[in-house]
Amino acid sequence: MSTERKTILVVDDDPTILSLLHKVLQNDYDILLAEHGGTALKILIEARHVDLLMTGIKMEPVDGVQLIG
Repeated sequence: MSTERKTILVVDDDPTILSLLHKVLQNDYDILLAEHGGTALKILIEARHVDLLMTGIKMEPVDGVQLIG
């Protein structure tokens, strides 16, 4: 089993949700945060490896469905 920490990209336009998920997950995972889909796309395009993407659905200008589609 690999001991390398996995990376989670958390995307949501609610800063409270971002903060809460960061606090809950930071001990076990490397966490990347994005306040909307556009920022998340920039992170993904810059060839940043992400093991899991957690996203809200209703966001502007790029929503969660567009992000994963």
